[in-house]
Amino acid sequence: MDNSSSYVYIVNINGSTITATAKLGSSYTTYTGSDMYTILNNIITAFGPNGGSVFFLAGSYSFSNFLNITGISNFKIVSSTGAKLTTGLNKIFLFSGTFSNLEIAGLRFESIRSNTTDDPDGMITFANFGTSDIENNIYIHDCYFTNPNTKANAIKMVSEGAASMISNIRILYNQFISIGRMGIEIQNHNYSPVKVRIQNFKIDNNYLYDVGTIQTGVSVSCISVSGTITDGQINYNSIRDMRMNTTTNTYYGIENAGAIRLNTIGNLISSSTYGFTGILASGTDSSQVSAGIPIKRSWIVANNIIELAGSITDKTKIREIDINNIVGYSIHDNIIVTDGVAMRLTNASYGIIHQNRCKVLAGNVLYLQGGSTYNKINFNLLDNSGAGSQDGMISFNDSNTVGNRAIGNSWVPQASGNFYFTNNSGAVNNTNSISGYFKAITINDYNISEGDDILFVNISSGGQIHFPNPIAYIGNAGREISIYNENTLNALTLLDNLKPSTPSSIPANGSAKARSNGSAWIIRL
Repeated sequence: MDNSSSYVYIVNINGSTITATAKLGSSYTTYTGSDMYTILNNIITAFGPNGGSVFFLAGSYSFSNFLNITGISNFKIVSSTGAKLTTGLNKIFLFSGTFSNLEIAGLRFESIRSNTTDDPDGMITFANFGTSDIENNIYIHDCYFTNPNTKANAIKMVSEGAASMISNIRILYNQFISIGRMGIEIQNHNYSPVKVRIQNFKIDNNYLYDVGTIQTGVSVSCISVSGTITDGQINYNSIRDMRMNTTTNTYYGIENAGAIRLNTIGNLISSSTYGFTGILASGTDSSQVSAGIPIKRSWIVANNIIELAGSITDKTKIREIDINNIVGYSIHDNIIVTDGVAMRLTNASYGIIHQNRCKVLAGNVLYLQGGSTYNKINFNLLDNSGAGSQDGMISFNDSNTVGNRAIGNSWVPQASGNFYFTNNSGAVNNTNSISGYFKAITINDYNISEGDDILFVNISSGGQIHFPNPIAYIGNAGREISIYNENTLNALTLLDNLKPSTPSSIPANGSAKARSNGSAWIIRL
């Protein structure tokens, strides 16, 4: 960052004595004492609104209070030697007012406070509540944060003034180790009126470990962006073993609770603690809907590696990707391994889920519900070969979940009881496809519903399709059900043009042989 100020202080400590010496600006005073709060407050006052630079040499610097820093531009607080800033409070720096060009780098922030009261502030807090305050060009990098015994964040940014804005934010290459509440929280919850108050942010290449050490209340995240904010990146972060075992709540690695045009790319998320959601697009509550808050949209979730397991008994609480209340998104090229659910979608529409590799040890690979419509689920490798009893690799649920298309996916099924797709609780018009080659395949309790449900199956020459149980047919009892060879569209001899007189009338133990290698058989209504 280019800092145009000519005023620089060098800070060092010898025993308990702190000395701050002016290196530029002849009118400046040397400050000494044992309390870094008092010394840095004097330096900031001397700088005035045009700012300056403070370089910390190696050592541990104690703050008796937090610094309230208002309206200072071109301000740099850095260390090249890992100087430690300690406090018995939850905050060290509180920034407010209008300013630009802030850099915080190379420092270790540590709170030794022991407190179980929830405090959403952070060791570095931005409180932008002024009516029209603008905070621009904030750069926090190569720092270390820890506050294991207090329910507070490491970094908190709020912009909720009527016409306030925080923009051009970079939080890069930091470490967040044993954090009581959240690692990074960025928030705009002012919905009167609904207005973008945070934009253009990058949260990249950070390492977060053991976040949520004593959090027992509201579900929290390692990284959270919430409210009406736009144009962000949360990329290439490493998130490991969120604490979580102090509560029955499910916590989150990355939470999108309102962002528009967000990229979440190349993150590594892993946990083997209690229960965990890797990437969450959280729901929209009734107060947000009534305020006319825009639904989340234009989100790319790509090239992430998510490996989650946990001791929680209900494995559905472990979700690699949990997407709620969003229109227009892409989830692609992710690697997912879990003993819970790979992806759950609720009220998610017009998304593309493609080329992901998903392996689950319990529950569904994909679970769509709550009015999830017109999503394309294409060319994924879905593996539930190690899972116990469940109701489908892809499960469509409730009568408002319609029009989804799952085409060209490849499967590694269970040894028995293969349920590839299921339409449950009234879900209809979801087109299903199985790709890949099978010597034999079993379709077990497949609910065929009125409309255009199609089941594609590619099998090897001489293979079979088996129906060990009657297939439930939902709809007009007189409608045709056929199996076709895709290469010729000629109906096969068995189960050909059946016209059931009553539902569930397709006989058990039906089978048919493939006519040629690689042919695809289609069940059509």
